[in-house]
Amino acid sequence: MLEDVDKSVLHFVNDYKLNLIVPKEIDDFSKFVTDFGKAMKYIASSQDKQKMQENILSNQKYC
Repeated sequence: MLEDVDKSVLHFVNDYKLNLIVPKEIDDFSKFVTDFGKAMKYIASSQDKQKMQENILSNQKYC
């Protein structure tokens, strides 16, 4: 991202590793033990009305 930056400034910039999660690529949401897994499941099914409806109906909080 910082290819065109003065090299003398680069030692002030931290190079942190960032792991990205792609919900649509996750097959098993049971790996997550918190509500984070539920949120990822809803995000993954957000473009599919049928899957979203199944997710909502399977959650007792919404029934």
